[in-house]
Amino acid sequence: MRLTIHNSVIQMMQCHSKKGVLLAGMVVVFLFAQACIRPTAHGSSAKTQSARSYKQLACLYVSTPMAIDAKLQEPAWQWAVPIILTDDSLSSQDPRRTDNQVMVKTLWDMENLYIAYRVWDHDLRAKVTRRDGPGLSRDDIVEFLIDPHNKKDSCWGPEDIIYHINLLGATKDDRGTEDCKSDATWNGNARFTVQVSGSINDSTDVDTGYTVEVAVPWTELGITPSADTRLGIDFGNGDSGIFFDWVGAWPFRSPEAFGDLVLQK
Repeated sequence: MRLTIHNSVIQMMQCHSKKGVLLAGMVVVFLFAQACIRPTAHGSSAKTQSARSYKQLACLYVSTPMAIDAKLQEPAWQWAVPIILTDDSLSSQDPRRTDNQVMVKTLWDMENLYIAYRVWDHDLRAKVTRRDGPGLSRDDIVEFLIDPHNKKDSCWGPEDIIYHINLLGATKDDRGTEDCKSDATWNGNARFTVQVSGSINDSTDVDTGYTVEVAVPWTELGITPSADTRLGIDFGNGDSGIFFDWVGAWPFRSPEAFGDLVLQK
């Protein structure tokens, strides 16, 4: 059963321009994976989540490290459970809305949490080239936010992290504090690679998009991973300053709105 779904996904990814077919296939795989997710064993998180329904994503275990080359050619990435992000916040005719489509997948081993983005974007834009450079939020970027202990509260605490990564490999990252504020001086150690399909800052052509592959060390998250561990997480995309995310959090640094990333082995 898993092999049949896997082959269908590969075929649909190769024909990604047929967005309706792609989304339908992704839903089938997503529903299959959710059926495999077991209830959380964490007492406090279980009580909180029983009162509210949260989005969930299964994160499969791998026995060998990923290459972090943004090629996503390892078989494990083909098995990884996908989610699709689109900007549904406004009317399709509203100029403040982006038509970007984003596929996100995750994997894990005992050293890292792996996150992969495939972004379909017909006009690639980025200018910032240095870490924490001003204006990075107006570039084309991917974003992820992690609450390692899955607190589901409103405090952006010292264990919570956020990364923004633009097309040129510049990052803007921060960590929460004890008084629930952002510490912009913090610099994370996640490794990543960006691969672009198109030309950046050239509006005379039509681009295809880009791929980002990230490895976040568990030491940075302060936890030892194991099967059935649940992390709070959100994934986002920025298209020249227009943002959308997986769970619809506002503001984005809102752990109480994050979905559950469920480690499976």
